[in-house]
Amino acid sequence: MYRAKGRYSARCESYRYKGLVAKVALGGKSIKVFLAIDPSFIDENPKYHLKNVSEKKQYAEVPVMMKVRSARALKYFKELVDYMMANRLVKPKRNYTPVNYMPQLIPNGEAIMATLGMTTDYLHNSMNVHSIPADMPDDLGDYIPMIPGEDLGEEEIEANVYLDTLCNHFEDGDEITIDVLKTLHIVTKGNVLRIKARGTLDRKLIIYAEYFDADALKMLMCTNCTAIKIIRNY
Repeated sequence: MYRAKGRYSARCESYRYKGLVAKVALGGKSIKVFLAIDPSFIDENPKYHLKNVSEKKQYAEVPVMMKVRSARALKYFKELVDYMMANRLVKPKRNYTPVNYMPQLIPNGEAIMATLGMTTDYLHNSMNVHSIPADMPDDLGDYIPMIPGEDLGEEEIEANVYLDTLCNHFEDGDEITIDVLKTLHIVTKGNVLRIKARGTLDRKLIIYAEYFDADALKMLMCTNCTAIKIIRNY
């Protein structure tokens, strides 16, 4: 949205717009982001948990480092980018449309079943709850991708939704979260989402939920949907 262009190297990806503005690199289980912000900002804003790396020559132009390994850290990173670009008098594009690339990086049902050594014979355009193959593994929940969610800060209350209900409201490729379901008034209560099996699933959906019933996961994998489990701290 700020027109910065990325360039890959063996160590990181660098972003430039009127000079170097950021470097991004993998570090263990974190993404390390180095930003073109004055290190004096660190002491004035302790909530961001930033580190001064200006003593290293390769980071002289991007001396402030933060680790992104949670939804909250990602939010803070976006705030810092806005701050950095505002100081450079760079305005975002007027017609910028955000794009979520996460689904392209997350394995779908076909990829997960291939990992388990299962053939494409298990894939179908639709799957009824009474037609689930008997030899589908019961531990699919151990193989779907997991992402961290923000702390609830309160007792969890499950909102249950059935797969056939989702098919009545969504199309192929739609992303489903509890917030989306509440906006559409499909669910009205709860702060965590449980996906349950019922009826026929005939959409290739992308579902983010804290809980998936075993039969629901089997139906999702057989129809090449994408299921992402949200892990929360309480």
